[in-house]
Amino acid sequence: MKKNSDAAAVPTETDLSAISVGGISMKNTEKGRINRMAKSTCDIQKKLKILEKLVSLGVATEEDMKKLTPGGLLKDNTLSFADLSLVYEMQESVKANKLFSFLAKSDE
Repeated sequence: MKKNSDAAAVPTETDLSAISVGGISMKNTEKGRINRMAKSTCDIQKKLKILEKLVSLGVATEEDMKKLTPGGLLKDNTLSFADLSLVYEMQESVKANKLFSFLAKSDE
């Protein structure tokens, strides 16, 4: 900030880029929002890939999804152990009739 002859601080253009409101930097808030959006997109893509793998294995209905077992899924070698965790969460969401909520939810 530059001081004028009246000793009052006058913000310069570079000072305005780091203005903070309530202790939150506007610049950091925007970066955080973009990072959350990117992470959310990545999470949704992972879930959809798992769903595609399940469909390729013959899972076509909610009933098929409920019948899946970890042992049966591991026999085919298309799903990793990390994928099994998402499959379990997906099964629980199907049982609770909340599959859309599961797919839209971000793992933050």
